[in-house]
Amino acid sequence: MKRSALRGPVCLVLALALALSLSGCLPGSSCPVSAPDWDEDGLHLALEQCVSYGSGEAGSSLKAVIAACGLLDWAEEHPEAPADSELSDSIEGWLSDQELAVREQFWENWPAIDQQAREIQADPEGLDELLASAGDPQSHESYTLASYDRLCGCVSAFEGV
Repeated sequence: MKRSALRGPVCLVLALALALSLSGCLPGSSCPVSAPDWDEDGLHLALEQCVSYGSGEAGSSLKAVIAACGLLDWAEEHPEAPADSELSDSIEGWLSDQELAVREQFWENWPAIDQQAREIQADPEGLDELLASAGDPQSHESYTLASYDRLCGCVSAFEGV
């Protein structure tokens, strides 16, 4: 009788131990932190390209092309994920992690980058020479306007922050 009464709890403990071992969360080890199921680091790298230069610097127009392509590529590769709220949170977090001078540089560069991204999206073949001069930074032959508009809307929501 005692044997059958212990069988349920023993099976439960063994099942829990198996589940924990498969997940890497055994006592004394650190459990893996779940990462977003989208490329947040890639988004932050694309945003960093937007502040890699100052307006009026030599090559600033080509750097705007490179930054625009980084944003277009990221948007094209993430048309729906993450949710807009996660995307906005990530952008807000990146912006708030930057010093004031970097944020100001971002917003100073933003209009040219956004305009360049829209021109590339609208007519990438017509900009072949400019893209070649910038080192062909684009990863795609064409871009979906809705994907870029979603990213642009989330970025623009923080303008002046």
